[in-house]
Amino acid sequence: MSSPPDSPSNTPPTPPTSSNAPSNAPSNAPLPRLPLAIGGGVLVVIVAVIAIMRPAPTIGPVPTPDGEQTVGAPKWSVKEPLDVGAADVAAASVWIDIAKPAVLKTVLRENAWLKRVGEAPLGRGFLGEWAGLLGTASDDVGLEKLSQGAIADLLTDKVFVQPVRVTFFEGWGGAAPVLSVTRPDAAVSTTYAAMTLGLERGGYTVDGCIGEPPAPTDTDADGKRVKNPSEIVISRLVVADKVVFAANTRGRLAFSVDARSLWNALCAPLPDVAARADADVVIAMAPAQVGRDAHALFGLLGLSDTVSLAMKVDGQRLIPVGIEGALKNATRLDSTPISDDTWALVPEDVPVVVGVNVRLPTALSTESLKKFYETGEGQTSTRQIVFVWQPHGDNQAPTDVAVIWSDPNDRAALETMFSGPNPMTIRSVCGRVVASSTTSLLSRIEGACSKAAPSVVFAEPAIKAGLEKGWSVGVIVDMGRLGAELMSDGYRTAVAKDPKKAPPPEIEQAKVLLRELPRMGFVGEKVESALRPRGFSS
Repeated sequence: MSSPPDSPSNTPPTPPTSSNAPSNAPSNAPLPRLPLAIGGGVLVVIVAVIAIMRPAPTIGPVPTPDGEQTVGAPKWSVKEPLDVGAADVAAASVWIDIAKPAVLKTVLRENAWLKRVGEAPLGRGFLGEWAGLLGTASDDVGLEKLSQGAIADLLTDKVFVQPVRVTFFEGWGGAAPVLSVTRPDAAVSTTYAAMTLGLERGGYTVDGCIGEPPAPTDTDADGKRVKNPSEIVISRLVVADKVVFAANTRGRLAFSVDARSLWNALCAPLPDVAARADADVVIAMAPAQVGRDAHALFGLLGLSDTVSLAMKVDGQRLIPVGIEGALKNATRLDSTPISDDTWALVPEDVPVVVGVNVRLPTALSTESLKKFYETGEGQTSTRQIVFVWQPHGDNQAPTDVAVIWSDPNDRAALETMFSGPNPMTIRSVCGRVVASSTTSLLSRIEGACSKAAPSVVFAEPAIKAGLEKGWSVGVIVDMGRLGAELMSDGYRTAVAKDPKKAPPPEIEQAKVLLRELPRMGFVGEKVESALRPRGFSS
């Protein structure tokens, strides 16, 4: 696991990550914004870059590897100054590293489930307007000297061949992510230069990064302004009315649909993508940059400033390795199996579940909590807490989240804590305290308790075995249900004017395909001052 260093590095962000499959295949479903939603990420990256390609007349000289234009560029390729404002460079909030792209390329090309998805309406709909470009022959876009295959082959064989990263940054109201290749070698840089030859349509220049010396104003002997050594040149690549910004400078080959995000990625401190034997894909999160809620939760659990989810390719599958991270305060977590009596309240069909073993004041109250977190003083005992989340693909839908709390003696304290602007309904259920944001989710939990509906303890044997082992903090994601339900919600929202209209066969077929995706568990067990990863999958 890596965290951003104190000063900028010469590494780049990368493409969205890989898939996870059903019985023996990875996933390709569009999922939530956070990296937890990894399905189909690699395809998204490839599509995003392919989107910048189209046939164009050969013009001018080839750009040099650092992104500069040689003399003689046409007028429409002149670059304008980019206003990046006075704000500091935004810090990375989430980054996804693929240290060995060749491994994932094999999965993308050989996985049976992905092949079926690609041939079905689900795959065509997911790729949308980029689908046609994926199969475009390189010679159709003037790149026959680089590849004799399709554009997708060119990208996977010539561009995404080194460690890659996709980075999400704070600020700019949810700025576009940046895809980059770490320290591109001469071959990758040459390929990029050839790509930009016919695709560049202007772009931007920036004097440099925040804190660097201002651009020189003097001129040389020929009266030309002295070159600014800190200048960043951003190319605007256009194809089929789509725009992607790209730059190859400061040791990073980066792509983004937003020029300011690209500049930010070139200036932000980022670690190198580290090659590892135990993981092929690592999703890291800096909670302080993600948001106040995430920062508060990580602080509550005593976690470090960066925590990551690790995955490994096993044949044609992407399997979970677990949660990794250092502990700032190891005394706040316990390591023990979460009781079956607690899991028995978790509905088997809930897509996202988070469980923690956390030590809190034995006599729980607002005052004892405040004292405990300020001084660390007071007698403590372990609480087993499970968060249950039903995501929705409709922005207008209410937030469906519930908390299952192991100690019934804490109910009075919890009623006080959950009585804010958005109060939660609190009930005692099967010897546990349950606080829920909606009565519908609460009813599902009560149904699991009464065995009117199955709980997660009746999940697949591999999942049940994963629940029974040591646990400090962990998350379980049912990729199939998550993808299928988000897609269904999205469709219902799109046809809201006629909610009684039956969905077309393509929607039902897509749901069947998505439901084949596995349920995945990521766990971190406290060992001294760190989390030891453990993963399991259906």
